[in-house]
Amino acid sequence: MSYRLKKKESLAKGLRRIGYEQLDRAIERIQHSESADHRGEAIHGARKGLKQLRALLRLVQERLPGEFYKRENRVFRDAARRLSAQRDADVQMRTMDRLQKQISAKARGPLLVPIKRALRKDVRKVYANAQNSGSPGQAMDSLKKARRRLKKWPLGKLEWRDAWTGLKRTYKQGLRRFQAVQQRTGFEDLHEWRRHVKDLWYHLRLLNAASP
Repeated sequence: MSYRLKKKESLAKGLRRIGYEQLDRAIERIQHSESADHRGEAIHGARKGLKQLRALLRLVQERLPGEFYKRENRVFRDAARRLSAQRDADVQMRTMDRLQKQISAKARGPLLVPIKRALRKDVRKVYANAQNSGSPGQAMDSLKKARRRLKKWPLGKLEWRDAWTGLKRTYKQGLRRFQAVQQRTGFEDLHEWRRHVKDLWYHLRLLNAASP
């Protein structure tokens, strides 16, 4: 799978192809998250695929029917949110693992072992609660429905210039957020700037192979 548009395909065909690839990836990763082995990586992979799907839509947002864009973007956003508790728990454990490597072996035991033991217990509880609430299954069901709708995405009238228009819009939005961060460095400002930078990164990845 490649998050890249190709020179020899239309914009509509490329976006639809990548949409299928990312949806399949997200659904597969959610299925794998039900196993204890590498479930953190599976959740991370699923959420990454959903972010890339939302960026895919944003690239040509201006040429899409408003209600269609809002619906599909909301589906992908809500599916990612259903996985957020597991993601947060996994990040805490990985942060603790990195912290352990930075502390001397002598201090590591009394300081971090009890904390890591408690964190590990919390992570198990988070994953158990997610399974009991059915959040991963709900996310997967909504994505399977989205996949069935994908063949009817209204992409037929798109032209390549629509992609360049979207790229310029993404850049301008990120620039405005950067200017806001220079004036005030609140958490929300930094978060919004980072989100727009990530969109720009995704859009450059999409377009680079089609127009180096």
